[in-house]
Amino acid sequence: MDMVVNATLTALAKHGIDGKPELHVYHVATSVANPHSFKDAFNYAYDYFSSSPLLDSKGKKIAIRPMKFLASMDSFTDFIKNEVAQRSGLTPDDNVYMSDPKRYLRMQLACFKTVHRFMRIANLYKAYMFYKGR
Repeated sequence: MDMVVNATLTALAKHGIDGKPELHVYHVATSVANPHSFKDAFNYAYDYFSSSPLLDSKGKKIAIRPMKFLASMDSFTDFIKNEVAQRSGLTPDDNVYMSDPKRYLRMQLACFKTVHRFMRIANLYKAYMFYKGR
C-alpha cells in the first residue's frame, strides 16, 4: 500500500478544513518484521472517524460503516450480487415479480449487467485484491 499517499489523505481529512496555518508532522513507516495491512489501515480509520466524525455541510455527523473484507473472488461475487439485488429491489421481500413480471425481468437483466461489469473490473485487480504476501 502507498503509505505516504494514505497518510497525506488522512492528514488532509483531519487538518485540511481547519484553515489554521499550523505545522503537523507525520512519520509513516512499515517493515517486513511488522507490516501494516490494508485491513489494519481501514480499521484504524474506522476507529478514528467513529470517535471523531466529520460533519457534512449542514453540520450533521457523517455516518460510516466498517469496511467489509472478503477472502476470495467467490465471496466478493456473492457480496456484489447481494448488494446489487438489494439496491435494485430484487430481494425476496419485494413482490416485484408478482406485481409486474416484465418489469422484474428487466430489473433482473439490469442487475446481471451491473454484476458482470463489477466482476470484469474485479478480475483485472484480482491479483492485488487477495494477495496474502508481505
